[in-house]
Amino acid sequence: MVYVDGLHLGRKAVVLIARTDTHVIGWYLAKTENSRAWSALMDRIAPPDVVVTDGGSGFEKARRHSWPDTQVQRCVFH
Repeated sequence: MVYVDGLHLGRKAVVLIARTDTHVIGWYLAKTENSRAWSALMDRIAPPDVVVTDGGSGFEKARRHSWPDTQVQRCVFH
């Protein structure tokens, strides 16, 4: 299982992070949370069986492109 989220740092900067329960497995610094930025992160990571997300902007489009067979679980916290 992989958890993904975007951490907004302020003026036009967001860090997209992918992690497991124990490790950060990838991150990508972008101006906005959009499908191109998510794809740039996801294309470097082997597709997991399940990804947990809050459904941020552009994520689903990128997931369909980069991880088409990965199941999505919405974060219950969000």
